[in-house]
Formats: sequence, C-alpha cells, structure tokens
Amino acid sequence: TDGSDPRPVTDDDAVDWNPVWSGDGKYLYYASDRQAAASLWRVRIDESTGRTLGQPEPVSGPTAEVLQMDLSGDGRRIVYVTRKQDANLKAIGFDPIKLTTIGDAVPITQGTRPSGSPSLSPDGQWVAFHSLGAAQEDIWLTRADGSGVPINLIGDDAIDRSPRWSPNGQRLVFFSTRTGLSQIWGMNPDGSGMRQLTFAEIGCSSPFW
Repeated sequence: TDGSDPRPVTDDDAVDWNPVWSGDGKYLYYASDRQAAASLWRVRIDESTGRTLGQPEPVSGPTAEVLQMDLSGDGRRIVYVTRKQDANLKAIGFDPIKLTTIGDAVPITQGTRPSGSPSLSPDGQWVAFHSLGAAQEDIWLTRADGSGVPINLIGDDAIDRSPRWSPNGQRLVFFSTRTGLSQIWGMNPDGSGMRQLTFAEIGCSSPFW
C-alpha cells in the first residue's frame, strides 16, 4: 500500500486466489489447488514488510473444496463457497424402441470416491470403471446390480483409466501411465495376465475394441 513494487507471497505451480487478511494481520488466508482439489490455506506474513514468515499451511484439508471465502474480524469464523459433486455410477432401464428410460436410477457405486468411464460386460453382470480424479486412479470391477463390494483390479501409483470389455467378455483393455507415457494395456477381468499393447512415442488413450 506504500507504492513499492509488489512482492510475491506464493511462487510455485499452484493456482492461488481470493486472499483475505486475518483480523490480527498476522496471516493471509487464500484458496489454492496445491492439493489437487481447491482448499483453504494460510501463510504467516510480516504485515509491515509483506515478507512471508514460513511455508503455506493447510487449513481445511483436501476434502472440503473452497472456492471463495472470508474471515470474521476475530478470526473465529470462516464463511466459504463449496461445491459437492456426486460422481457415483447408476443404472436405469432403457427401452431401445421407444428410446425412453424405465423406472428410477439404481446406484451401482456409493460413497465419496468418484467413479468414471463405466463399461458393462457383454453378459450384463459386471461393470468395469476407474476411480476418477482420485489420488490413486485404478481400474475397478463391481456387480451391475450394485450388490457386493467393488474390487480394485490394479492398486498401483500409475494413472489407470477407461476400461473396456472385449466382445467375448474375457479381457479388459485400458490405458495406463505405468511405463511413463500413457499406453494401452490388456488384462483378464480378475487383474491377471496384464500385457502392454501399444508402444507409441506420443502415448495412447481411450481404447475401444
């Protein structure tokens, strides 16, 4: 505010926004995507010089998405905007002649783990999918009627996405970053027999039979 050159408070790859001073002027609170989902952070600052006095500290953790927020004068209350998303798989009856749905949607997966890219087995008994946007994105298998517990077929640190059934239901293909660039892999529905199918220099994704 004295007209001097601006000084960065954060200087990294994260996107930071909506800075708000604490009532005592000791901290700057802000929203940041440094833990993937937008969350609330703060950093201690010397108000007279604008210099930071430590590393950013998480306030809300990665489970509460914070988009905009403000603090009360005494620092005891925070108001914020958040967004909740239901990314579970659901099934609904369908009339292919009338092109209309039948009945209500039935949950296939439940809970807070988002799911994506569902692929129905040829016999209609199983659904393969990947854990969408999670810290660990794996390929899962679950009953199409929602019964039972989803089975993790991979369980590694690589990004594994977009499973697709073979026409005979004996194999699944998907893409994975397990060797660096994204490539197409195949495996049996129980997770065995894994084999890399493509070796493209620019990578591959979104396989279809």
